[in-house]
Order: sequence, then structure tokens, then C-alpha cells
Amino acid sequence: MNKEIFKGYKDKEKRRQYMREYNRYWRKTERGRRYHREYMRGRRLFKGEISTFDKDNTCSKGRKWELFALSLLKGSLDNNKESFSNPYDILWNNLRIDVKSREIKQDGSWSFNRLKTCTADYFLCICLVNNVIFKILLIPKYKYKNGISIGKKSKFDTYTLT
Repeated sequence: MNKEIFKGYKDKEKRRQYMREYNRYWRKTERGRRYHREYMRGRRLFKGEISTFDKDNTCSKGRKWELFALSLLKGSLDNNKESFSNPYDILWNNLRIDVKSREIKQDGSWSFNRLKTCTADYFLCICLVNNVIFKILLIPKYKYKNGISIGKKSKFDTYTLT
């Protein structure tokens, strides 16, 4: 077998130069940018530069709003104190409540999804605009099918908490 064919691949500097040029082009595409973001996030997670948990071992954004809901609903119990894999977040007056928080989308609405394994009786939906509460809704599960979309004025406004 002719070893001259593979000689170009063994030259590390040529290979580096080729990859730099290829990556410069490829990262300009949407698929390339998305792949690169995920790749770099994985590297930072692996190196320990970023963490999905805060210093007190709580999940940053979702957990923040769960703790807010605990203070809002007096006498409620935290179901996620030990583990985040529970089917609901809060137990309040024998009602199982799952807390959902979303930022407003570009079209002026909020979309909330539901897991198939969720056993919550109610869903506490916190609608945010620039990380500030716009409205809070306590929606029963029979109204909350697989997911809902809430506008600034919607049929779910009857479930608004004040």
C-alpha cells in the first residue's frame, strides 16, 4: 500500500490549518452555531467552569420560582427538597401542585408544557416578562391537557392568583 496517500493527514500543522478554515465556514451556519454552543457548554460542564446548580445545591431558575411559590402558598410543603425527580413540586392543603415558569415569547404569549408522568392536581403557572412576574395562574389539571398557551388576555385569567 502506498503510504504517500496518507502523508497529508499525518502533518499536524496542515490538519490544524484545514480544520480552522473548515470550522470558520461551518460555524457560520445555524446548525454549526448550535452544535458549537452545545459542544462548548459540555466542555465547560465537564471542566467544572459552570454548574447547573447554585452554591446551595439548588437548580437555578426553576428552583427559584418553586421557592417563591412555597412562600406564596402559606403552609405548603416542598416536595423537591431531597430530589428533583418528583412528579410534582409542592403539596398544599392535600393538593399536588407543579410549578411552571416561562418568559414571554416574541408573539406575546407564554407556552407551558406538561410531562406525561406528572401526577399534579394543579399547575402554578408563573408568567414572566424580563424575569419580572406579569401574572400567576393556578390552573386545574383537567384544563391543562398536554400543554397550554396563555396570552396577555386569555380564557385562563379566571384562575389568576392575586
